[in-house]
Amino acid sequence: MYLQHNSDPVVFFSPDLALREPDWLKPGQRGPDISREMGWFPLVTMWQVAQPEGWTDARTDRLVDILEAQPEYNAPAGGSSA
Repeated sequence: MYLQHNSDPVVFFSPDLALREPDWLKPGQRGPDISREMGWFPLVTMWQVAQPEGWTDARTDRLVDILEAQPEYNAPAGGSSA
């Protein structure tokens, strides 16, 4: 079991979005929390759905810092050298 929200683009991502309008954007199928401004455009919609909203370069830098601080991140490949 999993939860799915109408406005969560990740659960709707599919390569089919590049060339075909998805049902979840059609009248009568659109969830109440999907913006009326959201439309389907060949190729464009696929890339919009694939990208996290509000993500910035600063957030990427912060995420890299957090990951690099983890011991597992800097561990040698193949396990410990002990």
